Amino acid sequence: MTMNKITRNIKNLILFAILSLFLFSCDKEVAIAPYITYDGEANWTIRELLEYGEGQLPDSTITGIVVSSDEQGNFYKTLVIQDETGGIQIKIANTSLFNRYPIGQQVFVKCQGLRLGQYGGLPQVGTLNPDDPTRLADIPSKLEFNHIYRHGLVKKEPAPFTITATTTEADLLDHLNMYIEIPDVSFKVVGVPFVDPYAAIAYTSRELSLSIGGKKLVVNTSKYVKPQIALALTPPGKGTVRGILTKFNNDYQIVLRSIKDIDFKIAKTIYDLEEHLEEPMFGWRQVKRNANGVEWSVMKSQKSFQIIGNNEESDSWLISPNLDLSTCSNPYIELERMILPLSDTHFSLYYSTVNYNPNDPFQINNWTEMILPAYNSEVWDYVNLTLPTSAKAVALRYSGSDAKVYVRAVKIIGLEQY
Repeated sequence: MTMNKITRNIKNLILFAILSLFLFSCDKEVAIAPYITYDGEANWTIRELLEYGEGQLPDSTITGIVVSSDEQGNFYKTLVIQDETGGIQIKIANTSLFNRYPIGQQVFVKCQGLRLGQYGGLPQVGTLNPDDPTRLADIPSKLEFNHIYRHGLVKKEPAPFTITATTTEADLLDHLNMYIEIPDVSFKVVGVPFVDPYAAIAYTSRELSLSIGGKKLVVNTSKYVKPQIALALTPPGKGTVRGILTKFNNDYQIVLRSIKDIDFKIAKTIYDLEEHLEEPMFGWRQVKRNANGVEWSVMKSQKSFQIIGNNEESDSWLISPNLDLSTCSNPYIELERMILPLSDTHFSLYYSTVNYNPNDPFQINNWTEMILPAYNSEVWDYVNLTLPTSAKAVALRYSGSDAKVYVRAVKIIGLEQY
């Protein structure tokens, strides 16, 4: 056989193989891997495990839902599961556990060959530590799948247990290693990172305003956590803290899975008159709707607007800079007013839902009045009124002929998700 024929035959065989593979692929449906199931049953609840006592565990099986995640570095070589009776921390000599055990994954744990212990009062499951009998050792990585089995599809994480001022320390002990939330709470120190970069120890604790039975509640964060948590600052105000409840000696600790476990609304200042003192009219625009009316002016030393009637009927407006409240929730305007003589009819407040047009500020009558509370005192009066997120500008209006109106301390504030 000539060399040309041999080459031609080889090419034909390759073409036939490719065509056969293509036809075979077209005739077969794409295979979908079945989800993993555990061929067995749990014969203990987690509470029964906890009540068995420390030491070597018997031939028993528990099941629970994963509530921890080491994706951000806050649960190093640790898996936390819970059922309706309690929670337990499992020490494993492996990392990146979130890839195998995402939050919401049901697992079964064969306990024979494992031990139950405590560290700082926190229940844990691991193995015998010959070097330090007071602490458990991690389950060796080669034995992980001899003890821990995934089961079924990932489910929704359990609803958190809510901690309030009426919660007892017994309640906390019952919910160790479980998903919890603390609503309407604040941080004792605000504006500091969750991880102190200069701390000599491996964890940073940030104390919360709520304590239970004289015991502190702290957000406890590993120094090895990723920047999304480590560099975030403790927020001002009040909000909800979620995470896994743990314990070390006298302190009860909340360990975050991600920064999303901190659910605070942060006040964002959209406009503050104090920051615009060097601008003409403090950044506002003067608009007169009648020719004879008086104009607003500013008292820079007093950080205030003023307008004084001259016995001519006025319809004089001050329109704010353009606003963007679209990312805010519950925006509001606050200010202080003084009106002489006493009368609400001289002063009113409006908002517009269209961008301000200096050539036609009153186009399509898009100004909506905000109802001010009655004014009945010749002293500074504080006003706080809610704005819609659709508001593009606000306006101060003077519609009198002989009154004096003073306005100061103007702020427009929106709440943003932390």
